[in-house]
Amino acid sequence: MSAVTLTFDQMERGADRTLALVYWVKHLENVAVCTFGLLALRFILRRFIRSLTVDRLDTLSAGQSSDIRKKLQQVHENLLSMLSRCSDCPVNKCNPVSRFALNGIEESAEDLSDIIEDLVLAGTPKFRDFIRDSVQSISRPAATVARM
Repeated sequence: MSAVTLTFDQMERGADRTLALVYWVKHLENVAVCTFGLLALRFILRRFIRSLTVDRLDTLSAGQSSDIRKKLQQVHENLLSMLSRCSDCPVNKCNPVSRFALNGIEESAEDLSDIIEDLVLAGTPKFRDFIRDSVQSISRPAATVARM
C-alpha cells in the first residue's frame, strides 16, 4: 500500500475549489428563491389588482376610501423601490423568468397607480361635481344648431 501525500498547495487548491463550488450553489439557491418570489408576487399582485373593481371601490365610505388609498400608496411606493433595486441586478437582466416576473410587477404597479389616482379624484368634491355636470350635459338632448 502506498501512502498518498498532499502538499499544502494541493490542499489549498482543493479547499478553494470546494469553497467556490459552495458559493456557486448558494448563489444558484438565492437566484431560484428570488425568481420564485418574484413570480409569486407577480401572481398575487395581478389577483389583487383584479379584485379592486369599480363596483367594490364605489361601495367604500369616504373614510374607508381614504384609508385604502393610503395603504395602496404605501404598496405602490414599496413596489417602485423594489423594482428600482431589481432592475440594477445583473441576474435579473439575464434571467428571462425574472424579467417576465418583473415586467408583470411593473404593469401591476402602473395599474395600482391608476387606481390610486381614481380614488384621489373620486374624493375631490370639485371633480365629482365636474363629472356629475358633464354626465348631465351629455344626457340632455342636443340643441339644433342649424337647419337646412
